[in-house]
Amino acid sequence: MTRRPPAGTTAIAVTTEPHDMATPPKIAEEDEPELDLKKILRNTLVAVLVIMIGKRSRDVKKGLPVHDEMTQRLKERAGYIAYSITLYFMLALLWVDFLVEDMEAFGLEPRFIVYGTLFFMLAVFSISWLMLKRRGV
Repeated sequence: MTRRPPAGTTAIAVTTEPHDMATPPKIAEEDEPELDLKKILRNTLVAVLVIMIGKRSRDVKKGLPVHDEMTQRLKERAGYIAYSITLYFMLALLWVDFLVEDMEAFGLEPRFIVYGTLFFMLAVFSISWLMLKRRGV
């Protein structure tokens, strides 16, 4: 027989199971902050475009030419370096793909591999462009 609390009062549930106060309560999965890769990539791309457009507009205001021989040669060399290194990177990915039977088991879907390769090439191009610009072509 269960007893009901008198009208106008609140019932409190009491359990007899031991509870460890040192362990923090578990957070539901939907409460955890989610790392949104699309937002990060979009914001990074917008920031890079704003910086590039700002630099180009400052150069035009100073009266500098948009394209000269040095800039063209710099882009060609940086592109060659990025292309060569990315080919080796893609060969390494192909080798890993042959060794690992299920790449999706590592969380590597084909689209993420393509995105990663593109961003790797962008990073190599940017680093080689900066190094060549400082050192000279």
